[in-house]
Amino acid sequence: MAVFTADVSEDGFCAELMHVLTPGSQVNGTLSLGPNEYPFVGKVAWARAGDARLGQRGRMGVHFETIDDRFLAAYQQNFPEK
Repeated sequence: MAVFTADVSEDGFCAELMHVLTPGSQVNGTLSLGPNEYPFVGKVAWARAGDARLGQRGRMGVHFETIDDRFLAAYQQNFPEK
């Protein structure tokens, strides 16, 4: 399932989707950064349901438990600290 990421960091991301998962749920997937994809395993840290009647997506925060080592280097190259 494809989701919109509202915020991505070295530790995890916030996703927007119609049906959020319960906090504590395990999430497996890949993140795309440029032309590359990085597999990860994470856990839902928090979730806020949306309202399908109004077309509002929910949000959930996912904390990485594991992610491809190349992601950190690519993230730091694309988003250097200011």
